[in-house]
Amino acid sequence: MNPDVIRSFSFHCDPLTHRVSVMDADGRIVIEFGGFGRQPGAFDTPIDATLVMPEFFGESDHATEPWLAVADYGNRRVQVFELDGALVGVIDEEILGAAAGAPCRLVWRDPVLEVEGVDGGRSRLHLGAALLSNEIEPALPSATFAAHVPRSYRELN
Repeated sequence: MNPDVIRSFSFHCDPLTHRVSVMDADGRIVIEFGGFGRQPGAFDTPIDATLVMPEFFGESDHATEPWLAVADYGNRRVQVFELDGALVGVIDEEILGAAAGAPCRLVWRDPVLEVEGVDGGRSRLHLGAALLSNEIEPALPSATFAAHVPRSYRELN
């Protein structure tokens, strides 16, 4: 996807509907994903999101497109998605560490993701290493999880 198009996107976490929306410069929803649940790809009160470009040991270049890290507060984890809503990985409390608590703020400081918890505790993770160290179970189909891709988004690719 064109980097100028990506820079024009904004990201909105809706804790009431447990969904994340990607919006264009005009405020139109380009893609919306999530839904309430504990399974990978679903949320319980998503409250922050940031673009990330993780690096992986042995790889010379970053990923060609950024990913979206989402603070999944109620599930006490961070989930990472491609910009089309495809799940990349889950960083759970075991990897985050108990000191951070439920994540409420994310800051990307390449190649480190800083995760701030509700009580002010912080974890700093090398995102690529954290994603590689945590295997995720495939998400089960659920009526509460859905990704909505408007036609205009498909035309951008």
